[in-house]
Amino acid sequence: MSEGRRARAASGTLVLVVALALLLPPAARPNSERDESRAGPRATASRRRRRRRLGRRLLPFPPSSDLPPPPSCPDGGGRIRPEPGLPSSSREVVDLLLRTSTYAATVPGLGAMDSILTGRLVESLSGMMVGDANISPSSQRMRQQGMDRTGFARGQGEVIVLRTRFPYDDSPLERLSAYDEFVTRAFVILRNPTRSIPCHFDRMYAMGGHRPTGGSPSSANDDDGSATTTARNAWVRWRDDNLPDQLRRYESFVSFWMDRHEGRHDERLYFSYEGLVDGRVGPTEASRLAKFLEGGVMSNIATGRSSGGDSRTTDSTIAIANAVVGSSFADVEEVPCIWEDVVGATLTDEFVVPGRSSSVDRRPFTAENIADITSMLSGLIETYNDHKRLVGILSEYRLEIISESMEN
Repeated sequence: MSEGRRARAASGTLVLVVALALLLPPAARPNSERDESRAGPRATASRRRRRRRLGRRLLPFPPSSDLPPPPSCPDGGGRIRPEPGLPSSSREVVDLLLRTSTYAATVPGLGAMDSILTGRLVESLSGMMVGDANISPSSQRMRQQGMDRTGFARGQGEVIVLRTRFPYDDSPLERLSAYDEFVTRAFVILRNPTRSIPCHFDRMYAMGGHRPTGGSPSSANDDDGSATTTARNAWVRWRDDNLPDQLRRYESFVSFWMDRHEGRHDERLYFSYEGLVDGRVGPTEASRLAKFLEGGVMSNIATGRSSGGDSRTTDSTIAIANAVVGSSFADVEEVPCIWEDVVGATLTDEFVVPGRSSSVDRRPFTAENIADITSMLSGLIETYNDHKRLVGILSEYRLEIISESMEN
């Protein structure tokens, strides 16, 4: 970030702090008490109501005015969706539907919900398989399906979504698809950096052979508090050494996915983690995601229709492909139930509904850290100020961070 931009961002942050001090009441904290027991594989109606109450907190963006609230899920259950797979036994139809995939780009630090949002939710909404950008196509999945796709696909032609954390994580394990030039669409999930960065640290700390640090207090504390103290000290050392690099990576991640689709914003969709798991707007966000994914598949069909040189793309193939889309993707009225079963039933204190400041308390930031984080967000807001949804997400993150720093 340039010195001029940093100075302007810092000035804007100072003004915002003053405004918040004068205008904002203390943020309401959700009641984090939950019944940990489960009566069965599906949440009961009372637990769903409790989740929605817990979800009434500061949202990362206001619900879209152009999207009506989704219908609630009747009786607490959706249709049991079939296992995802290749959408047709016809090689020609599969090649038409999945000739290009969509990237699911996420910042590190979504925790266990990462695989739920970019994996199980996508597969349940679409009925199609999800892969990872660095190993797509999945030879294991191809063998399981008994299908030799050599010569017919561009590598990603068996999955609807390719998951990646590039360029935040630029290791060989997180590279883009070998067929990246053909992957034109993406949906991007962000998270408040004061949550995602500590969560990213916790994962690395646990993988390093240390006691897991996330989850409920009982799983993170010994009776004498030694585990918590050790982890907290490790966090402080890691934070002091790595926070500038983590903020650079966060900024480059947002910029990469914005600039990649310059002039093609309809082929890229931003989500906030907080919105996707929120009891009020999560089902609406899932509907947006399903519509975006289905739009990508329909675009493939339209492209196939216009490519007259491909002898395999016949009128009958296109007709079958359209029918497959209709049967594979969930109906609009099913989406709230799918969200409830896949995401809502997973929400626990450990995942997303501890007290708003709990992760900040366990993994604290200094005042200088907060200034650096808000400055980074301000720079992105200034750079992409014409992108309403991204600015809304980042602005709410900035407001929440400053508000919490004033409370602590």
